[in-house]
Parts: sequence; structure tokens; C-alpha cells
Amino acid sequence: MNANELRIGNYIHVSEEGSLEVLKIDLNDMCNLECTIDKDMFEPIPLTEEWLLKLGAKQYMFDDIKTNEYMFNKWFTVSLVNEQGFCQLCLSNRYLPVHLEYVHQLQNMVWILTNKELTIK
Repeated sequence: MNANELRIGNYIHVSEEGSLEVLKIDLNDMCNLECTIDKDMFEPIPLTEEWLLKLGAKQYMFDDIKTNEYMFNKWFTVSLVNEQGFCQLCLSNRYLPVHLEYVHQLQNMVWILTNKELTIK
């Protein structure tokens, strides 16, 4: 994973610290949080149901049956299609097939499409 894939506010996994929010990125391909973390010490967080719920999504129910759709609000949903990171975004009733494997990729996609940050709720 390269620091140029990240934005301030993205979440990453740091082996000894767990999940941390990116607060600063410098030009030397280093990620700075509360302390400087070498690029080889952090890795992306896999996009899972747990993380969708942490980021504020609500699992959509259909006749009391859980679905693979997670609603962030009435106009934005994410469908987890399989474990390899294939997701489907729905924005205002338009479905966009995208390949997202990691939390920071979803955060970046949401920022690009909606100009809103996805943060832990």
C-alpha cells in the first residue's frame, strides 16, 4: 500500500496500534498519525460488514430477512456482493459496479461522489 492512495481521514491498520485515522501525509511517502509511521508498517483495512456498520451504515432488511445491502442514507447504499471486494454502490437509484476491497477505497469513493466524509460513528 502506498501513501498516495490515502487521504486525510482514511482509516488504516497499523500492526501494533490497530486501526488508526490518517491525520497527516508527508511528501516522503510516510503516513503521520500521532507519531510517524513508516510506509511498511501500515496496511489497508479489508472492507467488511463490521466496517460498514462502524462507518454508520444500517443493514437493509426485507421482510425481516437481512440482505447484503447497507444504507448510509436514503440515497446512498452499498451492496457487498462477494468476499473478494466487489461492491455495488447505489446513488439516487443508479447502480455503479465497483471493485472495493478496503475501507479507505470506500471512503475515497464516497468523498469523490458525494463530497462527504465517512467516519466511525
